[in-house]
Amino acid sequence: MLYVALGFIPAVSFLSLVVVGRLYRALRLRHPAVYAELGSPTVFRKRGRKEKPDPYDTLLLRFVYSKRYQALEDVRVRRLGDFLCWFWPFCVVTLGFVFVLSTASIFLRYLT
Repeated sequence: MLYVALGFIPAVSFLSLVVVGRLYRALRLRHPAVYAELGSPTVFRKRGRKEKPDPYDTLLLRFVYSKRYQALEDVRVRRLGDFLCWFWPFCVVTLGFVFVLSTASIFLRYLT
């Protein structure tokens, strides 16, 4: 069961980076005011930046979970936002479930 988690984590991380990158690109090209409001973020931060890294992550989470992207009337941004809105909780629940199952299997293995 642990091997499932070890394969799931990189796949989920890669997919999340791709979707967030596409969301940032769509916002940068089609909605520059919203992109600037989010702090002009990028998926990978540039080396040598002196800014605090924390606000970007919380601003994106607030943007997605407050569903502010739906007011933009952009189908691509809506689809990406809706995907992230259910994908991130799905990943947390799935990883929690895999963790509980692998912990239980290790525990039961030592009992027998």
